[in-house]
Amino acid sequence: MPVVGAVAEAIPLADDSVDGVVVATAFHWFRGEEAVEEIARVLRPRGGLGLLWNNPARSTSWVADIWSVVDEHRGDTPGNLDQTWRTSFREDGPFQALQEQAFAHEVEMAPDDLVARVASISFIAALPGTERADVLERVRTIITTHPELAGRPTFPLPYRTSVFWCRRR
Repeated sequence: MPVVGAVAEAIPLADDSVDGVVVATAFHWFRGEEAVEEIARVLRPRGGLGLLWNNPARSTSWVADIWSVVDEHRGDTPGNLDQTWRTSFREDGPFQALQEQAFAHEVEMAPDDLVARVASISFIAALPGTERADVLERVRTIITTHPELAGRPTFPLPYRTSVFWCRRR
C-alpha cells in the first residue's frame, strides 16, 4: 500500500479497504468522534484499530520531578494521560469495546539526551527563548542533583507503553 498524506478525519482511502489502522502517540490530537467514524469507514468488517502511547513512567521520583517542570507549561495542549480521548469510543459506536495492556521498558540515555527529549516536546519547543532556556536549565539541575542521576554518564529513562485495540463491528 502506498503512503498517503491525510488527516484522521478525512482518510483518502476507499470504504472497507484496509485490515488495520495503527495510531501511535497521536489520537489525542484528533477530533475523536470524527476520526473514529472515518477510521471505521476505511476498515473492513472486523478490521482492527490499534492505539498506543509511550509515556515516561512518573512513578520514578526523578521522572516525576522533571515532568512536573514540563507540565507547568502544558496549558490546554491535548494529552493522553487524562484519557479524555476515550469518550470518542461510544458503546453504540462502530467499534467493539477497547482492550488494553501496558508494558514497561527503559531507554538508556545521557543527560544531554534527556534535555533534548524535553526540548522536543511541542509546547516546550514553542516557548519564547528565555522561558524555554529556563525550563531546560531546571531539567539539567534535576539531572545533576538528583541522587539517582547525579554524576552518571547515562541512565535508564523508564517508560510505560499503553496499547489499546479494538475491532470494527
